[in-house]
Amino acid sequence: DDILYAQQDEAHITLSNGEPMEVFDFELAMADDYRLKNVGSLKDYVDWPIDKVLNTANPKYIADNYKKLQAELGEDFTVVPSLDFILEIFRSDVSKGNALEFIEKDFDHTMAFGDGMNDYHMLEVAKYSIAMGNAAKEIKELATDITDTNDNEGIYKALKKYQVI
Repeated sequence: DDILYAQQDEAHITLSNGEPMEVFDFELAMADDYRLKNVGSLKDYVDWPIDKVLNTANPKYIADNYKKLQAELGEDFTVVPSLDFILEIFRSDVSKGNALEFIEKDFDHTMAFGDGMNDYHMLEVAKYSIAMGNAAKEIKELATDITDTNDNEGIYKALKKYQVI
């Protein structure tokens, strides 16, 4: 029921374009009953299976190391950057694609939108896989179509193009 964190060293990072960004506002989170809980060491605190872990780090570090971490963890886990400063580690059987397969049986009428590597399996499953204009290169290569960016009404434009709305 809580969001657990193990380290609060630095809530600011530098994005790949050189701009600084505050990753997490701890004071605001605590003030808004965000149920944020500092547990020191996850290894010492958690005694149940963990499905997914989000890590924030310098974008260069993530870009340089996520494939190495994937190789070390093996095929039971998936390691992907969802944003240039967020690294997701989750069990391989936990994905947006698996969730889509759980709720949908007729993929001929399924449209999915994605921009990060955590969307990859979902876009593989959907018949209409739409990459956002700001999507990772691998997502754009996988998608059946590419729309505008998140900030420029990309989903709306794709839904209009396909006459959904």
